[in-house]
Amino acid sequence: MTYRDIDILVVSTRECRNHLQVYYDFQQGAARIGSKIGVPIDITFLTAREYRERPLLEMDTLTELYRRQANEYEEI
Repeated sequence: MTYRDIDILVVSTRECRNHLQVYYDFQQGAARIGSKIGVPIDITFLTAREYRERPLLEMDTLTELYRRQANEYEEI
């Protein structure tokens, strides 16, 4: 399989108070990892509300990589 980049969707919880900073933190981390593996990593950041609206064409093909434990936040 050939690909040019890796796309990662990050969804914030309702409790997130600094969305922009969280986005920048993920973006910087992805840039460091991407440079180490030689593949650009693109971050798409959605709030929980935006995610529930299912805005992406590929919503049905997303693969979940990580989710916080249910007791740490309300379900999105």
